[in-house]
Amino acid sequence: MTLEGSGKWVATVSVLMLWLAVLAPRVAGAEAESLENARFDFAKGDYRAALQKVNKILSNTLQPPQASEKYDILMLRGECQLQLKDRAGAIASFKSAVKSAADLNQVAAAKANALIVERSSMGRYTPSYTSGKQPIDVVATDTRRQAMGVLQADLWSKNKRQIEVALKATTLPPIEKAFVPLAEMYCLELAATGQTKDTGQLMRDLGQQTYQLMRTEITGYARQIEQLNLTANSSGGGNGRWDDGPRGLFSTERNELRNSVMYLEKLRDRATEYRTVAGKLGGNPQRWDAMVLDITDTLALAETLLNN
Repeated sequence: MTLEGSGKWVATVSVLMLWLAVLAPRVAGAEAESLENARFDFAKGDYRAALQKVNKILSNTLQPPQASEKYDILMLRGECQLQLKDRAGAIASFKSAVKSAADLNQVAAAKANALIVERSSMGRYTPSYTSGKQPIDVVATDTRRQAMGVLQADLWSKNKRQIEVALKATTLPPIEKAFVPLAEMYCLELAATGQTKDTGQLMRDLGQQTYQLMRTEITGYARQIEQLNLTANSSGGGNGRWDDGPRGLFSTERNELRNSVMYLEKLRDRATEYRTVAGKLGGNPQRWDAMVLDITDTLALAETLLNN
């Protein structure tokens, strides 16, 4: 490249960089303004225009919304869709907002909105277990909170016995059956009232029960696998000879070990899931992290035995 050509290339690049530097703030400002405009449109009742602006922001691949903004954007999208009678779209948006929530209150609000819309028909929730109640409008915000409270009561009537059994369970399956409806009730109560007087302690008790049962099972499997490790690495012949090699595992022991590995992998997946829930619902995720680590260490020993 000649000196003259090089100078022209540098000049062209400089102009391009200057153009980008000027344009980028305008683009960013336009996106921020679009969100504000969407909120303004929603406030004045122009839900379709608000939805169009929100969809534009979400579909912008060059400048996707910040993680801190995505929750608000998705919640606004769900509200727009609900007002426009797009039930399926509103449910999907509220469920997506759960994944972008930054704290417990945001999780509860998004989850509760998804639940009440999902269990409604034609914009109204009809109580299932609460006698004397008329269908409740879920489109208006105030009556929607009322509907959330009624849905919470309905879920309690439906699952009360199951939850009571779970709190006394000595195995994990009954707890897993009760966990989902109780978590839903927890989110509904928090979103509707800002408190968890009815469900907070139940969630803590069930979480503790789950943790203790899983910890007991993991400890038992860890001891079993350690015993198999000692057995496999003991003297093969048992004749008091220095050159006896390790015994190894018999086929029945290998089958037993494989079954243990399969179950521990399920426990690890469940512990990882509960860790996520604990983080979202204000629990103690660190103890679940420690449990996942313990299971992983035990699985590593089991895999070593199986590969020998």
